Amino acid sequence: MKKFFLILSALIMIVSVVSCKKEEYSVSEPDTDYTIITMDDLKAINGDNLEIEYDFGRIETIDGEIAYFPVTDKDKAYEAFMGIAELLGIENTEDFVYNETASHENPNGLNDYYFQQYYKGIKIYGAYVQIIVNPQHTEWTSTYSSYIPNLDIDTEPKISEEEAIKRAESKYNTTVSGNPELVISDRVLAWDMDLSGSDTYRIIMRADNGTILYEEETIID
Repeated sequence: MKKFFLILSALIMIVSVVSCKKEEYSVSEPDTDYTIITMDDLKAINGDNLEIEYDFGRIETIDGEIAYFPVTDKDKAYEAFMGIAELLGIENTEDFVYNETASHENPNGLNDYYFQQYYKGIKIYGAYVQIIVNPQHTEWTSTYSSYIPNLDIDTEPKISEEEAIKRAESKYNTTVSGNPELVISDRVLAWDMDLSGSDTYRIIMRADNGTILYEEETIID
């Protein structure tokens, strides 16, 4: 059942990350010292009620409590995140920002808290830490990490914003609405653009050679 809710929540996050380009972010950083959680701590907190899955040697999911306190709100979620960051292999916690838009609290369901990874101030699609809590039973917690380490990316686009707009409008015979956003997708720098007057209403274009990494089209029933 835990894995079902984790997968469901992860799917919601994917839709949010892929479908909602313009997001609002806020940082909640209480002025306090954080208790660093080790693997021994996790075992002590959870006993036999602990499940951990790895991906390429890094922790991907933790089914179990991740702090010595219940995670009841976003400040506690931030404190818990800071406590397990080292365990997740995260080297720079300042690269993560609390995602106010994707996160939500539901007293009758699950609370989701998302921490989005950035690289030199540029958002990385699909890279985040998600903490899921059942507010009715705060001892039930699941954590998912898609942290991307060892990034070395040139953040100066070879294709300018103006050139990216020109290429998109020519390729799709439409106009770009709003300002393109510089992002990192598939470990490369890219332009995220909304289109108007076309079946394809959003694209992600590589900022070095103009290759289209992603297209989002209108679905007609």
